Amino acid sequence: MDKKRLHLFLTRSAASPWLFGAAVVVALAALVILYLAPVFSMDDISPETVQEFLAVGHVMLASEKGVHPDEYFACDPYWDDVKRESPREAYMTAPKGMFVWEFFAKLSPLRFCCSWPFVKFAGVSKQAVALHSVSFMLAVLVMLAALGFKAYGRWHALLAVLFLLSSLSWLIHVKSGYQVWMPSVFLMCGIAFCLYLYASTLRRAPLLTAGALLGFLSTSAWISATLAVPVIFLSVVLLGPRSIKRMVADLALTGAATLCANFAIYAVHAAWYGCSPADLYHVTYKAMTERWTQGSVPAVQLPLSGRLAYAFRNMFVDMRSFDHLDKCLEGTPAISWLFTGCLFLGVLCAIKDRSAGDIVLLVWAFTVFGILGVLYLFQHRYALMGLPALALLGARGVMGAAQDLARSKFRLVAPAFILATGLMLAVAFFTTYRDYYDTFTHHKRPDFEVDRLRGHFKTLEWLKANCQPEDTLTVMSDPIMFHDTMFEFYTFDQLYRYAFWCNRFKTDTTPKQVLAWEREQLKTYKRIVYMFSSQLLGDPRTGRYSNDWRPFLAAHPGIKPVFTYRYKKDRPAILVFTVPPPAPRIRFPET
Repeated sequence: MDKKRLHLFLTRSAASPWLFGAAVVVALAALVILYLAPVFSMDDISPETVQEFLAVGHVMLASEKGVHPDEYFACDPYWDDVKRESPREAYMTAPKGMFVWEFFAKLSPLRFCCSWPFVKFAGVSKQAVALHSVSFMLAVLVMLAALGFKAYGRWHALLAVLFLLSSLSWLIHVKSGYQVWMPSVFLMCGIAFCLYLYASTLRRAPLLTAGALLGFLSTSAWISATLAVPVIFLSVVLLGPRSIKRMVADLALTGAATLCANFAIYAVHAAWYGCSPADLYHVTYKAMTERWTQGSVPAVQLPLSGRLAYAFRNMFVDMRSFDHLDKCLEGTPAISWLFTGCLFLGVLCAIKDRSAGDIVLLVWAFTVFGILGVLYLFQHRYALMGLPALALLGARGVMGAAQDLARSKFRLVAPAFILATGLMLAVAFFTTYRDYYDTFTHHKRPDFEVDRLRGHFKTLEWLKANCQPEDTLTVMSDPIMFHDTMFEFYTFDQLYRYAFWCNRFKTDTTPKQVLAWEREQLKTYKRIVYMFSSQLLGDPRTGRYSNDWRPFLAAHPGIKPVFTYRYKKDRPAILVFTVPPPAPRIRFPET
């Protein structure tokens, strides 16, 4: 096949509606199988995911009762338990003196508003989390495809979507339902799209829109705004007009648009909530400063080269990091090897061509991952902010390599390269499916239950089905294993009372002490339900554990669990015991 005929073949193939339609069908099938068909099987929901949903639920209840949310937050009976039993957990992520869900109701107006319709539709439930996560994930795909189509064409758009869907890190975070990240990534894609339009036309309207989106993004997550600001700044500097005066004016107008959008959403939220915008800003400022003063992550003393190498390894070789989500996927890359290879080809193509879209993508990708590497804040949920840029660069690599091959003396390899890419994409999807739905879902170390919270909803579903909240005291083994946020999330419609085992009993507790405490509690409740983790937490050198349940077993020799949760063939990760009140003594009449 000569060069002219080959070029004609590639052009016609790329323009064929039948070929593109078939590729779209394949992409939709992959989306349905990996993301939509098992949409409600999100078993790794974490406290960070559900806090906003709980805040929305409580504000809805306050509205139904006709009381101000602050008054409701102060008098809810369940929260009396939380503040008494686990004060550190209750205030851990909030400014001192403010309860955690009240904090989220005020801190994140955008996240709160994004959660509202899903809680309204599905209540405080896993279904609400799943619908929220998947809906915004689909919005990200649409925005990513729009950017790819506008900047490069339809095949780039489709390949970018396929690369993103094949990423194991993307699948895990969509399924874990982290409330903040999908809306944040959507806004980041919108900012990139506006920057591309600005670079192509030098009109200020897209740039002002990007500034407004940044204002919204700053009300969603502080780290998201931290990553987006330099992306906008560098894009204006590199792609804007050569005039220094115009450049400064554009940046100033962008900053003004950011502040206006930020103030508008805070003003609307404050008016709706019934407080002043200054109150919301005070909460936000305290949260950010306390976040930065919590201390640096471990090994921050690494040199700059070590930090960058750490971030590179986490993304492309081994996705184990400080994120808990990947605890049992050591040795597995966050994105497939095909994605990685095409990404580096795309970076080379973008550096060579340096179109407006290329520069936006390079600035986007290198800013996000450079900041994460240099500041050593690399975690996969933060890296989601740059993953769409990597997907578009990967698509750029495939199409650029195919076009270069078609123009070279190796032009006969071009059709084989395209076919091989399609086959390897199929393998990448299969590998991602296997790694998540088999390895990640079923084959975990026993201590995985401590790091994540899988199995808790099944345990608490058992509790709701078998024990009435009016006569049951629930005892949790420790605030890590049984987080009060998750307990409230899964029992939101029923006011169980609860206590923490580790607040009262330790390794050196005697059976007599356990029985004495139980006798006192059983004067009020008909039963005590104990939820224990089989994984002991503490210092094995001293033999002292914060959730040591052996004193309970010693107090009740021969007792059997009424419910257990385990992975396929592992030992039980969660054990539930019940202690009913002692049977009354039968007095026989004297003869």
